[in-house]
Amino acid sequence: MAEAGMTRSAGDDAFARWLAQTPFGSEGVRALGLKPLPQERLRRLYGRELDRLAKGEPAGFGEVFGALLLEAGCDWKARRRELEPFERHFAALSRQYLERGVARAWQAVLEGRFEEGVPVLLRAARAGSGLALFYASRLFRHGAGVAKDEARAMEALEGAADAGCARALVELGLALMDGRWGARDPERGRRLLKQAVALEDAATLADLGRALTQGLLGAGSLKKGADFLQRASRAGSGQASYDLGLLAAQGLVEQGAATPLELLQLSARQGHVKAMHDLGMLFLRLARTGEEGCDLSAQECLAVAARWLAEAARRGDAEAAGLVENLTLRLSDGSVARLADAGNSYLLGDSPLPANPCRSGTPKPLRRTCHG
Repeated sequence: MAEAGMTRSAGDDAFARWLAQTPFGSEGVRALGLKPLPQERLRRLYGRELDRLAKGEPAGFGEVFGALLLEAGCDWKARRRELEPFERHFAALSRQYLERGVARAWQAVLEGRFEEGVPVLLRAARAGSGLALFYASRLFRHGAGVAKDEARAMEALEGAADAGCARALVELGLALMDGRWGARDPERGRRLLKQAVALEDAATLADLGRALTQGLLGAGSLKKGADFLQRASRAGSGQASYDLGLLAAQGLVEQGAATPLELLQLSARQGHVKAMHDLGMLFLRLARTGEEGCDLSAQECLAVAARWLAEAARRGDAEAAGLVENLTLRLSDGSVARLADAGNSYLLGDSPLPANPCRSGTPKPLRRTCHG
């Protein structure tokens, strides 16, 4: 089942929320005068729906509930108006679960598991998922798990934008502004970018902020781009927090309340793998050298490094995985340690990890680490 990683109580809560918004929740049964159906039967239906959506195969309301409604005494076609609120809830929840499946499939592609991720993305794209169409455009553009096909890439990107996918609106808007994939159409490009901004999507604001700070929309865009990145960071985008940290480390934007290191830590906590990798490398360097600006001991720095490199490795970072498995190093206190042992110590809860390890400022290696 798609949600197999859930605890039992979390699974029960998710099922209860799903059921409450279907015709077979207590409110629906009462309002429609339905004959109640066994909970286990409904739970199996819920599980099948999760599996189907995780595979990129959405189904319509009638296909999922039609036969059950007839069995419970409701001619759903004749009572379509009464069922409209339940259909709307069903469509919204299906979209939410489908996008989770699409996101997992894309992560599989990023980790090189094309046979696992590509079929899900293509099925969901054929079903009209804007996010899946956006990712499919990247598959075709780069030939990742499919034959490279620029025409199909543009077709998928246009479809994603038409479906209201915010990231597709930004990518297509930028392409029309600079003509990177064909004829320029700056006027339509600006319209699409404005449409994307109005959606207030964190990943989209991050994409647009990066484009502006890199000068892709002309000179003089740095401040506006930083504003977009700050909005995206507040909305939870690890990419935006990472980019802000880089800009602050180079002195290109005002730091405000957060230092470059704090922005890097925030990005890592928000799940950005590059930030986890860079944070781990930074604290490895501090564990080796004991440079100024860090209040932690060499052993504590090693524990921080092990924590973030292990998490980056878990999310598909091959270099981090190699370090966690193989690295032995001499620390600034003269001791010799294995990174794997420090990681095990962290997992067992033996190593102190303060929320803000560098209380006295930003360590000198930050800029070097961030730039690789």
